[in-house]
Amino acid sequence: MAQITLKLHEILTLEAELNGFVNPQTGVKILDGFLKEKLTLGLKYRLTKLSEELKKEKETLAKFQNDLVREYGEEEDGNINLEPFIGEGDEKKMNPKFVEYQEKYSELLNEDKEIEYTPIPLSVLETIESNENYLILFKLIED
Repeated sequence: MAQITLKLHEILTLEAELNGFVNPQTGVKILDGFLKEKLTLGLKYRLTKLSEELKKEKETLAKFQNDLVREYGEEEDGNINLEPFIGEGDEKKMNPKFVEYQEKYSELLNEDKEIEYTPIPLSVLETIESNENYLILFKLIED
């Protein structure tokens, strides 16, 4: 096993690179995910184990994000909303509470986290053809 230090936003990106990503607002698939590629069973197993750990971290971050929305948002009809803009027409301006929320969440996403992984031998990737560019996953490759 090896260890690598990643920013929390890189961990979210790596989780998406492995499992795929669907735009939550539109439902459009952005990325299928590396685990959908034709991989050796051993590599798929090791990456699935890593993926499970990354999903836990993603869930934890989602809880913190929800807490921030509750802290900076406003309750309306039993729901908490945090609008990026306030006012209408010529009076529309950036919501200062939203700016504070973004600053706090960005600060969180820039924290470091060490993760354990099994390095991926470059030779294993020689047989995989892909149109995707897995920038964070490539950091786990062993030359």
